[in-house]
Amino acid sequence: MDHRFLHTSAAFCVTLGLWALPCVGQDYTVTDLGAFPGGETAWAFGINDAGQIAASAMYNEASQFHHAALWDDGVLTDLGQLGEEDFTFRSFATAINAQGHVVGGSPVPGGFGAPLDRAFLHDGTEMILLPPLSGGRRSFAFDINDNGYVVGNSGTNEIHNNKWIIHAVLWTNRSPQDLGTLGGRYSWAYAINNSHTVVGASLLDNGPVHAFFWSDGTMTDMGTLGGASSRAWDINETGQIVGWAQDTDAARRAFLFEQDTMTDLGTLPGAKMSEAYGVNNAGQIVGMSWVPGQGPHAVLWDGGIALDLNDLVENNSPWTLQVARQINNSGQIVGYGRLEGVTRAFLLTLATCAADIDGDGDTDMDDFLTYLSMWTAGDPLADWNADGTINTQDFIAYLGDWAAGCP
Repeated sequence: MDHRFLHTSAAFCVTLGLWALPCVGQDYTVTDLGAFPGGETAWAFGINDAGQIAASAMYNEASQFHHAALWDDGVLTDLGQLGEEDFTFRSFATAINAQGHVVGGSPVPGGFGAPLDRAFLHDGTEMILLPPLSGGRRSFAFDINDNGYVVGNSGTNEIHNNKWIIHAVLWTNRSPQDLGTLGGRYSWAYAINNSHTVVGASLLDNGPVHAFFWSDGTMTDMGTLGGASSRAWDINETGQIVGWAQDTDAARRAFLFEQDTMTDLGTLPGAKMSEAYGVNNAGQIVGMSWVPGQGPHAVLWDGGIALDLNDLVENNSPWTLQVARQINNSGQIVGYGRLEGVTRAFLLTLATCAADIDGDGDTDMDDFLTYLSMWTAGDPLADWNADGTINTQDFIAYLGDWAAGCP
């Protein structure tokens, strides 16, 4: 990608004379993860530090048939399904660990020909069924840690209002453990770290859903931001937990929970609603914020600031990045959005340092003087904002990138 297309004004932080220079902390390149033959739609939910991605993609758009997938170094591999090929036609991947093992859900034949969702683990060779709790019929896996512990939910042997009751589950060596609830009938586990702390959500005995963390056999209610409900979606290795919670106006707000305190992460300008889905070990958080009149926009919270990821990619991008689901420790982000009217999975990768013209890994006076010479001479490469004209706006844009330095 041409370096001139990777400039975004996220904030104004440097002043030189009368000029306010845009402080560009992050610029990203966007990679379309592709789709299977016969399909167009795809989603990405998990990424490990090697850049391998847990995704799902349609292979029959008309029939809405989709399969779990592994994206690795530009190749999207179909992981198949648990049931027979002519029965269910579906599977969905949610997470991937450091070993490249993928988890998710896929239906299997049930009674009277009806499919039953079952959790799976794909170990790189085959898709393995993770059994439900004793007496349960359905299960689904949401996350796997680097030790191979898997969390999700499972049906139990209890029925309420003609529905099977569901509980949060931890699979150890493929054996399910019921994590219980916060007093209500239902619970769901969404993430686990390498210390085996689990986060998710549970009904209380009086009805509302509350976020929880579970450790050493104890499930703890995390509360809300003043409203009725909350849900925890992810936890990092330092114990930071992210999710969403209702505020006093009943609006969903992304939160960070640490040291027993839940903090509202805020929204994009003009928005009232946000949700956080992923957090890396540096405390960078990703999710979405609902912008009135536009719908969901993918968000990065970095240093307490909500950044619209659509503003951190190339100018005039054909993408609308809608939901960011996960971020790894290299800062790579995965999720899904709209590309030419179709939902597609994306990978965002930090761009190379555009203002480092001589490529020595730093922005210094040599780079500044080189650009000044290019700009004065009318060199086409000096068109820094890529609008087809070389003028003072290009000079200001370059100075902003130069002042921000390299990541």
